[in-house]
Amino acid sequence: MNSSAKQNFWQVGTLFVAVLVLLIVIYQAEIAVGMGEIPQIVVQYIIIIPVFWAVNYYWIKQPIRIAPQVGLSQLTLISLPFLILAIYVIGLSFQPHSAHTFALGLAAGVGAGFFEEYIFRGIIFAKLLQSFPNLSKAKTIWAAVIISSLLFGLMHGSNFFLQSFSTTMNQILFAIMLGLLLVTFYVRSGTILLSMFAHGAWDYLASLKSGTTVETTATTGGAIIDEGSLIIFIIVLGLVIFYLRPKKLREIDLNHFK
Repeated sequence: MNSSAKQNFWQVGTLFVAVLVLLIVIYQAEIAVGMGEIPQIVVQYIIIIPVFWAVNYYWIKQPIRIAPQVGLSQLTLISLPFLILAIYVIGLSFQPHSAHTFALGLAAGVGAGFFEEYIFRGIIFAKLLQSFPNLSKAKTIWAAVIISSLLFGLMHGSNFFLQSFSTTMNQILFAIMLGLLLVTFYVRSGTILLSMFAHGAWDYLASLKSGTTVETTATTGGAIIDEGSLIIFIIVLGLVIFYLRPKKLREIDLNHFK
């Protein structure tokens, strides 16, 4: 491994630990002062977004790609799962919900959609793409996809402070699944906006349906993964494998993400 690859790995590891520690510290401070769920989310992102923007601007210096790498017709096909989700979100939004639930969904969707995609897809995934100089193009993409998604899932381990072990593990696995789909959107489209909008819509939908950002339902019998999550995971994995099939991997320009 050359010095540049080592530096990329070191930056990825440092960034991940910094995000995890800061999220835990902020949350504990918010709980200590008795802050409500919506203010918690707003304050959390008001603090961490400028902090990690500065970290990237002054230290990591990873460009965040907004312009698509594909044409409109291909971008539409890539976005099809998100478009279906968007239609469902719009339909759910017209159902009766309290003002608190709407505000919670917007706060969670906008905050997580922007920050988590900026960090995990925009920076960490892009840095990982530059960390395997001895691998083939296909293996490099798959390594970056898998590692960035695992790190995204592990970030949700901070919820061990809020809920049971089995519930949190289920949430981690579900986040890994979501991370695989979101990073696939990014690498195939070339624009971080697609994964940001998809992530934001997902968190908005989840908050709107449950009325909270905290997992309140334990998995059946304390199982680490429930049947519903397993089915969704298999479907998403199939989509990811289809989207990242060899023919499509050859079309991806890795220089776009550097």
